[in-house]
Amino acid sequence: MVLLEGEEFLRDWKEVTEDSDGCSSWLAKYIARWFFWLIRNARNYKCICLQHDFDYTYGWKYGVSKEQADNDLKDGIKASNHPVAAKIMYWFVVKFGESHYRYE
Repeated sequence: MVLLEGEEFLRDWKEVTEDSDGCSSWLAKYIARWFFWLIRNARNYKCICLQHDFDYTYGWKYGVSKEQADNDLKDGIKASNHPVAAKIMYWFVVKFGESHYRYE
């Protein structure tokens, strides 16, 4: 992950976190129903999802590629002791996330 400072970055971060749905509606609507027992502690990785949303929105501006953002998401969720959720979420963002990553 890239840690940056500055007024512009803080404005960008605030914009994304205010609009973010955290760990994305696809997880809540489609997947959580059948593996809720696995992710009952999803709050443990909400900040990782916020970072992923930020990277998708402003990664182009701060040097974070889609591939790096997706790998950081997978690694962060896996590190929060949710390896199965990490694999599933990674598969979804790789497969369906291309249209959400802003290239400029």
